[in-house]
Amino acid sequence: AVNTIVDVFYNNLISNPQVGTFFKTIDIKKQRNKMIMFLTYAFGGTQEYPEETLRASHKQMVERDGISDLHVDTVKNIMNTTLEQMGVPKHLIAEIMEIMDEVRKQIGLKYPFESAF
Repeated sequence: AVNTIVDVFYNNLISNPQVGTFFKTIDIKKQRNKMIMFLTYAFGGTQEYPEETLRASHKQMVERDGISDLHVDTVKNIMNTTLEQMGVPKHLIAEIMEIMDEVRKQIGLKYPFESAF
């Protein structure tokens, strides 16, 4: 089920005009594997997730590529919609949204507005 969620998520993400361009030059297979690890971790699986790597890679995207809160919100919305469509329980979706907001703070974004999640 996680693999299917990741496939749907990245198909939606890549086709999104606000954030899709960030994924044009990366190894999407490698990126999908990272997301599988992240969701397995977020869903309470036994697999550990390298949080320091997550922070470092996304902080680099802020500095190098200019990702902003708008981009993070777009990714969160796509993830939220994907998880809802796939029938993931609301409490798990909320946990994933919280983790994504924590990453936002750790990479130095301000998160100045109220979240809909």
